[in-house]
Amino acid sequence: MTLLGGQINTFTIGGFATATLSGGQINKIYSYQSTTIPNYMQHIEIICKDYSFNSMTSKLTGTWTDNTTFNIQLVNQTGYSPVIDNIKFTIIPEPATMLLLGLGGVLLRRRQ
Repeated sequence: MTLLGGQINTFTIGGFATATLSGGQINKIYSYQSTTIPNYMQHIEIICKDYSFNSMTSKLTGTWTDNTTFNIQLVNQTGYSPVIDNIKFTIIPEPATMLLLGLGGVLLRRRQ
């Protein structure tokens, strides 16, 4: 599944399903998946600018690439891996950051 936007109250994923999330509003994620199986894989990919996870509240917060924010409650299930262990984060930096990195590389090359 690919989610680019919209609103979902509860998202549940299980088995060998995969999901790519890059926008929208998601209130809760339940995962009935194990990350201890052979060929370890994370079944959920979140594409964002930044994120933070509070292990005390199991809240995942951050900023999507369109500058909207997310605040997702991760709900762990007995007998399955914690939801946070099942998420791969792909961080997309802001265009200004990429420009500064590129400019820095050019300046370093000219100094040599």
